[in-house]
Order: sequence, then structure tokens, then C-alpha cells
Amino acid sequence: MESNNRRKATQTKKILIRCSPEQHEKIFNNASLNKLNASQYILKRALKEDFKNESDHELISTLIQMKADLARLGNLFKLCIDQHDINSEQFKDTVNNIKKISSNISLFLEKKLK
Repeated sequence: MESNNRRKATQTKKILIRCSPEQHEKIFNNASLNKLNASQYILKRALKEDFKNESDHELISTLIQMKADLARLGNLFKLCIDQHDINSEQFKDTVNNIKKISSNISLFLEKKLK
């Protein structure tokens, strides 16, 4: 809390910007989505500071669940292949596709969580 008060004390300069009503609405909507006021949002964007909004967290949560589901599905395919000695190309292709999708999700999550 102290650093927040210190920050407010040092933020004494104002910048006036002009924008269209549509731009104004978009700025305030985006700020709200990111749980920031318009000044905080504009500063973060202008200074290229990273911030994650709530939809990012929801997306990441969904992707984590999908990755787990794909891993379980892949394990089921492997089990089916092992137990029934199925060597069809369709099963192999499906397992490979599951691995590729899982890998892509992992890479996406690594980038998003940095």
C-alpha cells in the first residue's frame, strides 16, 4: 500500500489527449476489462508495461484444462493400442496429432505465463 501511496505522490504531471467518442469508449472499456482506471491503462500501454487481464486468466485456465484432457485422451489411445495390439495408421496419426496439439498448447502457455 505504501508503494501505491508513494506512486500517487510522485504522479503530479498531466497529459491531455484528444480522442473521438469511439476511441474514448474503447479506452475506458479496455481499462475496465483490465481492472484499471483509464490513466493507469493508458500509462501501461504507452510505457509498454505488461499486464494480464481477466480474460487472459480465463483463457489460460481453459487451456490448462484442455491440455490435461488431451493428455488423458492420448493415454487412453496408447492404452488401447498396447492392450489390443492395434497398429493401424489411424491410431498412430491420432496419437501424433494429440501430441502436436498438446505441445502447441504447452508452448502457448509458456509464452503467456512469462
